[in-house]
Amino acid sequence: MMNNCYILVHLERLKICIDNDVSHGFLPKQARFTCLNRLPDYLKKVTFSNCCLPWKDLSELGRLPNLEILKILRGSFQGPRWDPNDGEYKKLKGLKIQSPELA
Repeated sequence: MMNNCYILVHLERLKICIDNDVSHGFLPKQARFTCLNRLPDYLKKVTFSNCCLPWKDLSELGRLPNLEILKILRGSFQGPRWDPNDGEYKKLKGLKIQSPELA
């Protein structure tokens, strides 16, 4: 993903999926989406798949004032637990977690 996330100011939906198949020239499993702290405030729906981010990075999404739907699919985050902070995700209406890492 580009480093100029700030140019996407009116983006309402974002799906971040990393194909870990190196044989097809895609990014390795260790690849990171690095501009979570610069996502636009208009975002209403975000989906992650195979991103391999640390759970603490979800706090960056919690600050988004209009986020209503969050989907966390397989391989999106690493680590044993997610510790959301008070005051995050104020407008969240739907949360889907499909992550065997938390099982």
